[in-house]
Amino acid sequence: MPTSPKAVPGPAEQQAADRPWSATSGEERRRRPGFPAMPVDCVDSDQLLCNLRRMLEHCRRHQRQLTVLCIGLDDLRQIADEHGRDIAGRLRQRITKRLRGNLRATDLLARLDDDCFVVASALPEGRALPHLLGERLLEQLGRPFEFTERCMVLKASLGIALHTDADTSAERLLEDAIQAMYQARAKGGQALHADHDAPPERQEPGYRMAARLRRAIEDGQLEVHYQLQFELSGSHRPSGLEALLRWRDGEAGLIPPERFLPLAADHGLMPALSRWLAQRACRDNRALIDAGLLDVPVAINVCADTFLHDAFLASIRQALAESGLPGERLEVEIVESAALYDLEKAARHIRELKRLRVKVSMDDFGSGYSSPALLKRLPVDRIKIDRSFIAPLPESPVDQAIVRGILNIAASTGIQVVAEGIERFAQVEYLRRQGCRFGQGFWYASPLPHAELLARLAQPAFTTTCGAEADR
Repeated sequence: MPTSPKAVPGPAEQQAADRPWSATSGEERRRRPGFPAMPVDCVDSDQLLCNLRRMLEHCRRHQRQLTVLCIGLDDLRQIADEHGRDIAGRLRQRITKRLRGNLRATDLLARLDDDCFVVASALPEGRALPHLLGERLLEQLGRPFEFTERCMVLKASLGIALHTDADTSAERLLEDAIQAMYQARAKGGQALHADHDAPPERQEPGYRMAARLRRAIEDGQLEVHYQLQFELSGSHRPSGLEALLRWRDGEAGLIPPERFLPLAADHGLMPALSRWLAQRACRDNRALIDAGLLDVPVAINVCADTFLHDAFLASIRQALAESGLPGERLEVEIVESAALYDLEKAARHIRELKRLRVKVSMDDFGSGYSSPALLKRLPVDRIKIDRSFIAPLPESPVDQAIVRGILNIAASTGIQVVAEGIERFAQVEYLRRQGCRFGQGFWYASPLPHAELLARLAQPAFTTTCGAEADR
């Protein structure tokens, strides 16, 4: 709360108050004038914005700079999955205690989520002290947490936001700190990032759009459209589904994946995005099976960084367990770069997925650098021929040769093949003659929201799209 001018600390008191990790006793720090005392225990998240507004007003009155730090605990969810919620809860208490022990009594400590903390501190203007405080907290969280039965080491990502002008709001500060934390996480974790470290072109408008995307993920406001895969011969029966993300933003309308997926990658949102997609796709496919309309695998695309992250396998286990979907009715699509980053880890994760009976396919096959060699090391179930080789068929002799080569490699290794981007019946006929069994594309079906897919599959005469009929 505001104080009278007489209560403003003198030079010696001010110097001590400016040290974020002062060695003075807790009682002495509580007696310091000029700053409102904050709770010793972690405040409830509902109180966070209220307290931030109070601190912000205080800083404006006393020419201070409010520093907000968002601390994401990268491994806490995985620990909860592997060791149980009791261990995770005890660890969270230890983390709270260690953080509070490295803050002043005037600093605010709040828990924003199960694996996310917020610290707010009134400091002199400038960037040195906020960075020193952030580095100190990262260092403390990096020390082992010892329990009777085990010892645990955490990785944390820390973002910093600074109150820099009169128009800065508590909401904006918190949002900036959260986004900076995701930027730190995108660096691989155990890292610090400040919102003012980002170049201006990264902040507007993409920076604000990334904040909206994060909220959409957290609130479950994204959409999933499903495109059917089909057999190339016989009655062209459905053989699978691919789950495709869509984002209908309140400000910008429907944003295409080629715009928001790179944005998610730049701001460290891909793990959360992939976790949400896995949960939704498993739940929706279970609904299709239970309705007796379709019983095929649903495929989700996973970027390289997410696939190689230690928490990825835990998120797949959780999605299967919560939905009740059998493992063989889920397929994970990866790209070659996942293997190029860390071939051994990629192979290990594929083997773990196979233990869950989850299928693994390599997407956009042939468009990278060393696809045939990778098949020797990665035990994938299927490969998807990139649409760039399918589009010129059957007229292009060069693409004919490439497609035949891929089909021959797959046949010799016992791997199934799906041809992507089929838009004409002539392509269906050519691929079928070459021995390709499965396809996907607008010729057969456009991507549909789950409700529309249910309605369409319920039609007795369901075969192909009107476009396919016209093509014939």
